[in-house]
Amino acid sequence: MINNLATTRATVQLDILSKLIWAVRQLFKPKAL
Repeated sequence: MINNLATTRATVQLDILSKLIWAVRQLFKPKAL
């Protein structure tokens, strides 16, 4: 149960991190082009 919770937390954190990276890329895309 504890391991499952830890895994879920890690997955959520990775999901949030990937969304932040995507948002940053969207912001810098027009400037790069």
